[in-house]
Formats: sequence, structure tokens, C-alpha cells
Amino acid sequence: MKKILILLVVINHTLFAYAQDKQFFSARMKDCFAKADTIKKYDHSKKLSRGDYSDTVCNCIKGAYIEDFKFTTTHSDTISLYSLTKPVLIFLFASFCSPCMAEIPAINYLFNKYSSDIDFIGITCDNQDKLKEYRNKYNSKIILVPSQGDGIKQSWLYRIFSVNGKALAIPTVYFITKDKSIKDILEGAEEEFHPQQYGITDPKVKEITKAAADSANIATIEPLIQRLINNK
Repeated sequence: MKKILILLVVINHTLFAYAQDKQFFSARMKDCFAKADTIKKYDHSKKLSRGDYSDTVCNCIKGAYIEDFKFTTTHSDTISLYSLTKPVLIFLFASFCSPCMAEIPAINYLFNKYSSDIDFIGITCDNQDKLKEYRNKYNSKIILVPSQGDGIKQSWLYRIFSVNGKALAIPTVYFITKDKSIKDILEGAEEEFHPQQYGITDPKVKEITKAAADSANIATIEPLIQRLINNK
């Protein structure tokens, strides 16, 4: 009996220590935005560009645990994030975001290639009716989560992935391990660009074809998927 009691004490102590070390996404994100704001405001030796600011936040958030939440899909299925047993790729998007729309071919390609290893979830601030207008551009098996109302604040994109009104710019992809910790974060996407359409004649401004944009997006996301699967 004494040995059993000692074992229980050790287990409880271990679990308590683990709980103390485990920081959840919302708290970590709040700290990370505060850190980036402080650097930007006070550390004049570091002139943070928009990209540097985002990198500071993303690198800071890694390792935090995403909170569980239940969401309703476009097929009216209600799913709990923690009920998913595979690693999860969550991509945040909206119809008014042109890089988000440009990322669709890459998401479809990577889903076809890796859906047996990870779950793909797309979360948007568009409501169900708006999402229906372009739902068929995504693979029909990809889980898409619309906003539950007409405003951005009614979406899981806002409620989970922002804090005090601050969030990373969309599109953003979160790579989440089986135990629901954030392995990597990727902000932004490449999109088709034709300088001549905007009257730009500077030869330094390069044209980006749709094929080139699709390839670039795949090449950026795929190594992080492989890293997530391999847990490296």
C-alpha cells in the first residue's frame, strides 16, 4: 500500500508539473504580440518590418497548445478538434483575400497527397451562404468551417485565432501535432501577378504566372507537412 501511495504522489506531481509547463495558444499569442510590440516600439536597433513582426510572433507561438473547440462544417457536422487523432493542418482564409484564393490549388494538391496522414481543416470568416459560392473550388472532402453569423467576430477564425483584436494576416496555416501543440506556422501565399496589367514597366518587377504561384505555394507548405508527419 505504501508503494502504491508513493507512486500516486509521483504521478500527481508529474502531471501537475506538466500542466504548469503547458501553455495554451490564446495566452501564448497574447504574450507574443506584446513581445513583438515591445521590440517594435522600444528596441530601435531592430527595425521590424511587417514580415519581421509576423516572424517574431510566429516563432514565439510555436510549441503552444491549441485549445479544444467544436465547430460546424459546411456539411452541418459538428466536430471537436480534440476528437481528431491525426496531426492537423488548419488553414485560415476568406473570399476577399486574393492570396487565400490563390492558395486553393496548393491546398487541394497537398490534400490529395497527404490526407491519409493528416486532417485538413479550412476556417473562414465567410458565412455559409458566401462559402457556398466557391465551395466547389476546394476538394469536397476537405473540412471547411464557415462563420456562424454574418460578422467576422462570429467565426472561429476570430474567436480562436485572434486575441484583443490582433491576429496574423490571412492566409495563415497552422501545423498541429497529434497532441495538439503547434509545430509550425506559415503566413501568406504567392499569387499570380502580371505587372503590365498595372502599367508597371520596371524589369526588376517580375511576372508570376499561375503555375509558378501554385508551385511556390506547394513548395512552401509541403516541407512543413512532412516535418509534421515525421514530428521532426
